[in-house]
Amino acid sequence: MNLPNKLTSSRMIMAFLFLAALLSGVPYGKTIAFFLFIIASITDALDGYYARRYNLFTDFGKLMDPLADKVLISAAFISFVQLPETRVPAWIAVVVVAREFAVTGMRLLAASKGMLLGAHRWGKNKMVSQVVTSAIILAFLSANELFPIAMEKVMKLPFSITMNVLVYGTVTLTAVTGALFLIKHKELMLSGV
Repeated sequence: MNLPNKLTSSRMIMAFLFLAALLSGVPYGKTIAFFLFIIASITDALDGYYARRYNLFTDFGKLMDPLADKVLISAAFISFVQLPETRVPAWIAVVVVAREFAVTGMRLLAASKGMLLGAHRWGKNKMVSQVVTSAIILAFLSANELFPIAMEKVMKLPFSITMNVLVYGTVTLTAVTGALFLIKHKELMLSGV
């Protein structure tokens, strides 16, 4: 297994560890989850860099790299629905997860016909938006765990405003890019019916 594939595999494992830490209720679990999320996000950048730099593209990487991203982001947004500090509406997590499943389904359909649907620039922007939004929310959760009094007195309102702006902006970008992807490849979708 080459280095990019090892990084991708480690990101999949970290996604589950991240989820366990975030929802476990153990002391400093949210801080641990924040650092796991950051490390997992860095592996995403690194596996792509090494694959491009040393031409280490494999079928495993083409399939598992985007899947690992989707597992990590889906785990974050679904967790944000459950956590009392964030209380993200469930429909937002559904939009994020449904978009990822729809695009993955289209890519699998294309692959079954011998086609490869690459990521579009807007799709990459969507991923960056999801990662940044999740990381900032997790940073606030970690700060709340480490400095609860200061966060309660000073940061509660700014956190709420920042989180809402980021979450609603991200879900809008997620929905729009998903719709654009499906519209762009509608012939493929109709040919699969």
